[in-house]
Amino acid sequence: MTLAKTANIIKLLAISAGEIIKQGIIVMNIVKSKISQLRQERELTQKQLAKAIKVSVKTIARWEDNAARMTPSKIIALVRFFGVTADYLLGMVDD
Repeated sequence: MTLAKTANIIKLLAISAGEIIKQGIIVMNIVKSKISQLRQERELTQKQLAKAIKVSVKTIARWEDNAARMTPSKIIALVRFFGVTADYLLGMVDD
């Protein structure tokens, strides 16, 4: 493989990695706003939501501040609790 081809592959990988990171950040921002929105629409405190899905209040706060990522099992817990789809929670659909 020539140096030019190697450089092009590295450039493509860098762009792909950057897009993945960018998309991940966008998804996490959407999830954060959805959790807060759903919780507030139901007039729940962070403490009430935390108790309902068996996590700490600190975890809820960190999700809403986009300071922590959720595990798939916690996404499922939120989806079931709020009665929404994972697609909605992840911002893939509007309703």
